[in-house]
Amino acid sequence: LSGRYPLFNKANVASVDQARKSLVSAKADLETAEQDLIVRVAQAYFDVLAAQDALATVDGVTVVGHAVCGRDALAQIALLKPDMVLLDIGLPDISGIEVGMQMRTWAQPPRIIFLSLPDGAHFTALIQQVGSVGYVNKANFVTELLPLA
Repeated sequence: LSGRYPLFNKANVASVDQARKSLVSAKADLETAEQDLIVRVAQAYFDVLAAQDALATVDGVTVVGHAVCGRDALAQIALLKPDMVLLDIGLPDISGIEVGMQMRTWAQPPRIIFLSLPDGAHFTALIQQVGSVGYVNKANFVTELLPLA
């Protein structure tokens, strides 16, 4: 080492302090995002449970399975061959619309009822194109779902 390049440079202290503050802030943002994701996953799971409970009250309806993503849904639907599928539009890997489009190519696709958030009404044309039985709003799906089942 030469004297021209000291190991400690006072000019870099502010940069190091700022980097440490940014790291603390980024860790806090990540923790908040992880908690938000956990809440969303938990909410989605409770939506599934609520739908299962609501459908369990309908004579002649048996819930045979549920999936956590579109690819899993396609696999389970092909295996279980249900008569009807309650399909969320907002799936983590491929959209429910895409799942419906793929099922539409099958020889005997199940009937589809799409489930989405209140702002999902803009999917109406796509939902009709897939040939679904209907669209149910998550905000009040129990009252809207039972007449369709």
